[in-house]
Amino acid sequence: MSYTMKDIAALARVSSTSVSRVINASEIVSYETRTRIRSVISTVHYSPDVSAAELRRARSGILKKNGRDPQILAPSEPNIPFRAEGH
Repeated sequence: MSYTMKDIAALARVSSTSVSRVINASEIVSYETRTRIRSVISTVHYSPDVSAAELRRARSGILKKNGRDPQILAPSEPNIPFRAEGH
C-alpha cells in the first residue's frame, strides 16, 4: 500500500499539517507529537511523493505561469480533438 500524508496523520492521530511540519523539520511540533509521527513514518516505510510536491509548487514543467494564474498547458481550442498533421 502507498501511504499519503493524510494516512500518516490518521495513524498518528494528528493533522496532516503536523505531519508536513515534521517532514519539513519544523520546530513548531512538540517532541511527543514529532516522535509519534516519526514512529508511524518508520513503521509504514513512508516516503513523500516528490512528483505530488512538485505539482503543488508548479515546478514539474506541466504547469506554465502565464500572467497571474498558472494554467495547464492545453490546446488553444480544447473542444477540438488534437490530430497529428497528415492524419
